[in-house]
Amino acid sequence: MLNRSELKTAAFAAVTVSVFGVSALVSAEDGETGLLARAQPMFKPLPETAETADRPVTAARLELGLALFFETRVSSDGKQSCA
Repeated sequence: MLNRSELKTAAFAAVTVSVFGVSALVSAEDGETGLLARAQPMFKPLPETAETADRPVTAARLELGLALFFETRVSSDGKQSCA
């Protein structure tokens, strides 16, 4: 019987095969350590800021972002915000 970690790994492999049509990248014996070791080079940390030279962070953009984040009128039912 598989333990919880092995079940999660096997489920991930099954989804990978069914969705992407490729052979499984992970085996049930591999465990989370092997999966993490292969995943880390693929995913880099997010930058400290989304600011670029042509799109600087300004007070007006921050204010707009906050207003949109807490706005409920843009949701499908008009009751839910991103917050």
